[in-house]
Amino acid sequence: MIDIHTHIIPGIDDGAKDLDESLNMIRNGYQAGIKTLCATPHIPPNQIDFGFEEKILSGLNLLKIKLSEEEMEVKILLGSEININLDWRSLKDFSFFTLNHSGKFLLLELPLGDIPSFTEEMIFNLAIEGYTPIIAHPERSISQDSQIERVERWVNLGALFQLNAGSPLGYFGKEIKRISWKLLKEGLIHFVASDAHDEKNRTIDSLADAFPLVQKIVGEKRASEIFYQNPKNLVKGEKLKSLSLDFLKE
Repeated sequence: MIDIHTHIIPGIDDGAKDLDESLNMIRNGYQAGIKTLCATPHIPPNQIDFGFEEKILSGLNLLKIKLSEEEMEVKILLGSEININLDWRSLKDFSFFTLNHSGKFLLLELPLGDIPSFTEEMIFNLAIEGYTPIIAHPERSISQDSQIERVERWVNLGALFQLNAGSPLGYFGKEIKRISWKLLKEGLIHFVASDAHDEKNRTIDSLADAFPLVQKIVGEKRASEIFYQNPKNLVKGEKLKSLSLDFLKE
């Protein structure tokens, strides 16, 4: 199983606070069957410089060394989580601007409880530039059902959507759970990821916990696409094989 959204690099953002917590997070995920992780640190606007990139790369390399010493066969790929308010063009020189250096897929974060009016324009502009935006945890930004129609339009523009594993499980409250179920049932989710930030509350192994529930909601075939095939294609920089909504007719 591949987790495309984690905050496991120690001391970088609001994720793992130190190396010990990073390693514990990864161990927990490994025991749950998650063998490939995308480290996607937040990129704050006041730290877009070479020094910040070096800090991230240094933390990642240290993490890989420790995993090698433990003989834990976990692959860590590098990406970033980009706030929609940032000027994404200013990030294009960062080696980890896109997920796994694909030059194609990038993780885009909306504000919690809000969808900026310029979101659709941003998605369109990214598509024109040849990028595929993956909107992280849209269920935490949507505040009413009518906004789901906007999500449908964005899918038609080429955007993909990533649900947090804890959302359908109810970890973020009843309303976010309800919206996440609705997005799943309407075929608007292409990935589920942990968005792990620590080893106790927002954990990597929540991805494995969510699988049987999502499978009940969307069926075995679609769940396999969301949890396995789509993430596999993403880290290879390949197009997703199926974005069909045929499962809704089954």
